[in-house]
Amino acid sequence: MSPETFKQFWLRIGTRHKANEQVSPRLRRPLTGAKGIGRLAVQFLASELELTTTAEDDPTQTTRAKVDWSKIVEGEELKRFTVDVTTLNSPASYEGHPNGTRLILRGLKNDWDADDIDRLGRELWMLRSPFRKLGETDRRRDDPRNFDVEVTAPDIEDAEDTFNRLRDALTETLWRARIDGRIEQGRKNGSATIEIQFQSGYPEGAREQRYVDHVQIPIRKIRSSDTCFLDDVRFQIYIYRLEHRQAEGIPVGELRDYLTEYGNVSIYDGGFRLPYYGTNQDWLKIEEAHASRLSISSLLPSRLNIDGRYMLDLPTVRRIFGVVELSTSHEERAAKRAGAKAGSWLQIQPGRDRLHDNAAYEQLADLVRYSLDFYANRYKARSLKAVEAKRYSEPPARKQGRVVDLLQRHETEIPPVVYKEIRREAVDAQKAVSRQDEEINARAALLAPLAAAGMTALAVTHELARETRTLESAERSLRTLARKHGLPEIAASADTLAASLKRLRALQTLFAPLLAEEDREGDSRLRVLPVVRQIVDAMSAITTGMSVEIDVPEDMRFPAAPLASWNALLQNVLANSWNAILEAKEARVRIEGHVEGRDQWLWVSDTGTGLNMSPAEAEKLFEPFERNMNVGRDHASLVIGGQGLGLSIVRMLASRHTADVSFVEPEKGFSTTMQISWRG
Repeated sequence: MSPETFKQFWLRIGTRHKANEQVSPRLRRPLTGAKGIGRLAVQFLASELELTTTAEDDPTQTTRAKVDWSKIVEGEELKRFTVDVTTLNSPASYEGHPNGTRLILRGLKNDWDADDIDRLGRELWMLRSPFRKLGETDRRRDDPRNFDVEVTAPDIEDAEDTFNRLRDALTETLWRARIDGRIEQGRKNGSATIEIQFQSGYPEGAREQRYVDHVQIPIRKIRSSDTCFLDDVRFQIYIYRLEHRQAEGIPVGELRDYLTEYGNVSIYDGGFRLPYYGTNQDWLKIEEAHASRLSISSLLPSRLNIDGRYMLDLPTVRRIFGVVELSTSHEERAAKRAGAKAGSWLQIQPGRDRLHDNAAYEQLADLVRYSLDFYANRYKARSLKAVEAKRYSEPPARKQGRVVDLLQRHETEIPPVVYKEIRREAVDAQKAVSRQDEEINARAALLAPLAAAGMTALAVTHELARETRTLESAERSLRTLARKHGLPEIAASADTLAASLKRLRALQTLFAPLLAEEDREGDSRLRVLPVVRQIVDAMSAITTGMSVEIDVPEDMRFPAAPLASWNALLQNVLANSWNAILEAKEARVRIEGHVEGRDQWLWVSDTGTGLNMSPAEAEKLFEPFERNMNVGRDHASLVIGGQGLGLSIVRMLASRHTADVSFVEPEKGFSTTMQISWRG
């Protein structure tokens, strides 16, 4: 500090310059402190303080101040307290540097031995965010992230090395799972990304794997607002297994002691640790969840539901070591740029030990806790999969084969008639199991692309909704310009955009049943006609030129099933018809419903190229990856699907809901007819 800066700011308590300037002048580091409490707290350590400070821009001017706290008169105003200040026109040295600040405390209130200094060192070393080490290693000397604390005292020369060695091991080799979370421009896009990395063998038998999830903020609607109050936050959490032999020969007891003292998830504001967030503060309500034996998370979406009480695998605060890094100065600037209400951002309490308990803080706590719940969910899923793989790693047919081999080895011990009969049954069972294995493998081959398609559909739906809003705004702007300036060309462009929007909204309805829980999980007997109409309308956006006739009784109903099932089934049937008519002269489809007593069926006929095989022979087309498509190069880009999975999906969904699907003799005027039948 220059002499003028010292007089204006250090000698005055409660100035606003840090709040106004927000960052340091050269390195642009976030400024900490607000009320001047730090300089007053020194009196609890010692009765005298000597401060020497020299500014970088004028190293010849050194300010020295002496404060004797023992001269404070009880009941007298602080402004009347005298500070002895001297300006020296001579250079000073701060550990070899010409500028800096030095504090000397005399008349210590307590005696400090080696253990006390060691504990002090640990607290000071914890001020350094682990992110400093985790970032770039080749930094410039003046990089603002270069911040360090050294403690020099007798008998503790090795203490910092021990501290750093264990912390480095915790963040590099000892962890079994790691959570990385990030919000970037949250006030603009309202989302966060969470990635979890599991190491191989955690849990036992599981392979190394990564999971990524994208979360909308707020996760819960807090205080009647859907606004994201966070802008730029990064967090990293390490999870450990406190048993067995640890890497680098570190004893488990030493690891437990370290995490007992420094575990849980800490918060760093502008690179400095806020002391409140430690193992004794359950700010993420982790211990509360353990105490209540919580089985499922209230934060995770239903798409992550799995069997098993996965929240029992939530790690305790003494099994994790985590850091949340943020800048309340940046959060305030971002909020004000966005026109946010006063106080609707992350703020430090006057005591500088914790964040204000406002909506922004609740969103932060929810996000970090969501990531830990996501970890517990994925850990349980990995555990179940590993157990299942271990239990059933050997194919059933091979297990059955061992029975036959065992029987043959003991043939001489069994009466011939009995042996012959048992062996015949065992071999027959082996063949049946082999056929079942083949069917299971075929289903497994089908399920992987289905799962990928489902997740892609959800992502596409989200993107379509966002793009639709953008296009709607563009259309309105074009129409306003056309009216204001009398430009028919722009009005025509707006009409073209409106037509595209109509097709885009139709595409959105294709995926709509995947979004609503009642459509995914309902069990009502839906009326056939409105479902068919809805899907035909939705498909029209991608089946241009295909005319569809619908003749379905008003009171005809599907078997009990979610809308999503019939939506997927009929989409695939219509896609099959579309692919068939690409090479046909006439592009026509007819959907016809029939009811006779309890028997009901739906015919979907098309004028496509036909099967060139009998309905009985066409049965093989319902197997995964079987294809009967002959589309020329000119129409190849118009094919929907085309991987040989559509009819497999149709049959799998139909059989799941007590319906049957098959090809029948085509109706008059059509080349192919598919029948979906069930009993009412």
